[in-house]
Amino acid sequence: MKLRPYQIDAVKAIREEWEVEGNPSTLLSLPTGTGKTIVFSALVSALLDEDKGARALVVAHRDEL
Repeated sequence: MKLRPYQIDAVKAIREEWEVEGNPSTLLSLPTGTGKTIVFSALVSALLDEDKGARALVVAHRDEL
């Protein structure tokens, strides 16, 4: 899936927070329908591509969904 420019910016900003700022507790806030799930999926996919031994766990509070 091709990310929109603001989604690419969001992925870059999150990675910068993690890698440059050393802040593992990063929050992404986007309006409804702008692709937060797509952004997070792209981020996880990129991280897994970089480290073939890595694993990911996604947890969502289903009552909120």
